[in-house]
Amino acid sequence: MTEARFLRSGPQLTAPQWQRVLMMLLVVQLMLILPIVLMLPGWLAAVPLLTGAWQWQVIRGRWHPPGRAVRWTLVLALPALLLGSGLNPGALDFYVALSFIGVALKLLEMQTYRDAWLVSMLAFFVLAALLLLDQGIFYTLYVFLGGSVALAALLRLHAPNGISLAGAWRNSARAVLMAVPFMLLLFVAFPRLPPIWQMPTMSDQARTGLSDSMSTGSISELVESNELIFRARFDGDRPSQSALYWRAMTLTHFDGERWRQWPSRSPLSDQLLQRPELPVAQPGTELWNYEVVLSPTWQPWVATLENLTGYQSADAQWARDNRLVWREQLRRPTGFTAQAAARVENPSELSEQTRDAALQLPEEGNPRLREQAAEWFADVGRELDMADRIMRFFAESGFSYSLRPGVYEGPDGIDEFLFSRQTGFCAHYAEAMVLMLRSVDIPARVVTGYLGGQWNEDNNYLVVRAREAHAWVELWTEEQGWVRYDPTAVVAPDRLTGSLSDALGDDEESLSGAGWGDASAPGWLQRLYWQWDNAQYQWQRWVLNFDADDQASLLDRWFGHWSPIDFVRYAGLLVIALFSIWYGIQLFQRYGKFWGWSRFELLARRHCRRHWPDLPANEGLTLWADRLEGRAPDFAAELREFAADCLAAQYGPPEHQAECRRRARKSWQRLRRQKASDTG
Repeated sequence: MTEARFLRSGPQLTAPQWQRVLMMLLVVQLMLILPIVLMLPGWLAAVPLLTGAWQWQVIRGRWHPPGRAVRWTLVLALPALLLGSGLNPGALDFYVALSFIGVALKLLEMQTYRDAWLVSMLAFFVLAALLLLDQGIFYTLYVFLGGSVALAALLRLHAPNGISLAGAWRNSARAVLMAVPFMLLLFVAFPRLPPIWQMPTMSDQARTGLSDSMSTGSISELVESNELIFRARFDGDRPSQSALYWRAMTLTHFDGERWRQWPSRSPLSDQLLQRPELPVAQPGTELWNYEVVLSPTWQPWVATLENLTGYQSADAQWARDNRLVWREQLRRPTGFTAQAAARVENPSELSEQTRDAALQLPEEGNPRLREQAAEWFADVGRELDMADRIMRFFAESGFSYSLRPGVYEGPDGIDEFLFSRQTGFCAHYAEAMVLMLRSVDIPARVVTGYLGGQWNEDNNYLVVRAREAHAWVELWTEEQGWVRYDPTAVVAPDRLTGSLSDALGDDEESLSGAGWGDASAPGWLQRLYWQWDNAQYQWQRWVLNFDADDQASLLDRWFGHWSPIDFVRYAGLLVIALFSIWYGIQLFQRYGKFWGWSRFELLARRHCRRHWPDLPANEGLTLWADRLEGRAPDFAAELREFAADCLAAQYGPPEHQAECRRRARKSWQRLRRQKASDTG
């Protein structure tokens, strides 16, 4: 029976065989459960457990196989539950969950080898599909482990009586390890092609990091999250902690409740993306070169140090409001390199459009703020003096820093904050200062981003998480251009030199999204956390961010001016050559058709069949000599002697093989001289 026919209509398995095979398939199902539960609805874990338990009872003769009504009910109900769980049919996670359900339900109707083979192959598909949802180091290693277990199930399936569970897994793990060099070759050499099409990965993909608008409570909610935003590594000297202002976006339009980047609700206005020139560093100023590895945030803006003077990324674009934006949403880990300066040359002028946007105010609201600002500006008369007066007001009036200041409602909410409760977070202070500046016709805007970060001292890189979210102020002067002011610096100075926890009181410290790597954690836990974080960072930096530019640079460093296509071409020829040599060696060792003593045997058989075509092809030379004894006795005698010498030359004692080979050559020469008339 051919393999295709065997798989198409394979025989029924006996109960002992089923128990051994099902045990391995259940292990495969258990391998799939952990990542599925971590990334998809948790109730999916119950499906393979129930179907596997049911099939196990069927094999043991305790239950009956499920009827058609039960199977159809499950086939229709489980996808409906997926939809009810909030999964979107237009996202990849829906189809990964659907394939997982298909593998689990297939357990219920396994009757032949083909069914078990199909479950194993579908497990490979689900494991590979998991990498569409997450390509982190944990899931990648887990997929390798799961693949070896699924391969072990196939080995045990095709040899249910001849290989143990441990032996099957050992052989499959060896096969997976043997494929690693070829995988590395493809990773380094195969051309990086752009995606043909894209679709959402997760149905409810959460946008992490800063949004395109800000209310006074939005950042305080964000800092309670420990979500990773990016990691940065500096070449050479690094800035001080208080200089780590990571600029993400500027907010200019205020409607009385929320701040937006632009009057329209479009995430990025065309007015911002008009390819302005990058700032120029002042002569002699300090420069910082750094590399950023971004996590997926599903938003188009990224955070860079202030005073960016250069960057390298084909996917990034510099905007008019002095920030870097991505051409598309950040759907996967990516990175870029950049350079920032401590001071840059002042821009020559402010466009009329940007000035109008930086002076926009609601027509009504917060009358006390407007009155107080007008009074102060009448006293000082200059933009920077006005900003200093506001900062002095924050420093001397008993303001406090809190993540839970309560809600300031209504059109006069900022008045309540400034002159009544005086408790707030960075967004409250930045909003109040910008409104006061604008009310006296000083162009100003809110800047949101991140402040500081957590250093991994052993590996010299900075980890910036959502809890580092921050808001500050920029105002425009004709002499200096945009000037940064941060009211938080005078209300909670520990926020600039330390972490958010340092700026909060004891009753709110638990709200700052602290993690295992913080100083409050035990020392061994901190070390373990940073070792794992470093492994993730290196994986993201060297594997997930390995793009076409990195590939070309690596090949150029190794092989000169070779393109990926050239490398693939020559590597392919090398692989073909090596495979041909290996295959030739296998043929030589297995068949010996062209070299060695089997060649003489083949020639002798051809010589005999030329004269006696009726000799059975499945018999050896000795049997042929017996058959020819009555028809050609002289030839039969020579043939028998030749067969004996060949056998002795190949399988006889080593000390006699040389003499046997010499006799076999002479026997072959005499056999060849036999003429047709002599053979009878």
